[in-house]
Amino acid sequence: MFQDSYPKSDGPAHNIEFYCEKGSAAEKAGIQAGDVIVKLDGSSIASDTELVEGLKYYEAGEEVEIVVKTRESGYEEQTFSVVLGSRKAAGLD
Repeated sequence: MFQDSYPKSDGPAHNIEFYCEKGSAAEKAGIQAGDVIVKLDGSSIASDTELVEGLKYYEAGEEVEIVVKTRESGYEEQTFSVVLGSRKAAGLD
């Protein structure tokens, strides 16, 4: 679902680069492969571990705000509301 990002010449060199699975909650919300996750419900995210830990406090069906930097926006922050799917479907269990 995500991978630690690394320095890139055309984008940010921190946080989590997302690769969406078809039909995932993130894809349904508009988050795309290559978007860089920087916040979950107002809390900064600096690693995939932080994101997974943060998501543990939510249940399937709850809505969270995810802030990403997208290549399409020149890596400016955009906020998405995501209705969470199950942890099992996301590969988190």
